[in-house]
Amino acid sequence: MTPAEALAVFGEHAGTDEALRTRLATAGADHARFATLCVEAGRERGLAFTEGDVRELLQCRHIFWLQRHIL
Repeated sequence: MTPAEALAVFGEHAGTDEALRTRLATAGADHARFATLCVEAGRERGLAFTEGDVRELLQCRHIFWLQRHIL
């Protein structure tokens, strides 16, 4: 499984697991902490991706949002 596929599976978990969402929310606006929590929680679920993969996904989603809503 590629990191992108693992992140997609992780996103499915986050969409259905309230405890996971609560855990991730403890990062607040700290993106580095959020990425670390994602990697840790992903590893616990047998998924392999890096903090860099999470940051890249966040950046891509931010750019997509900007393009859609502002530009």
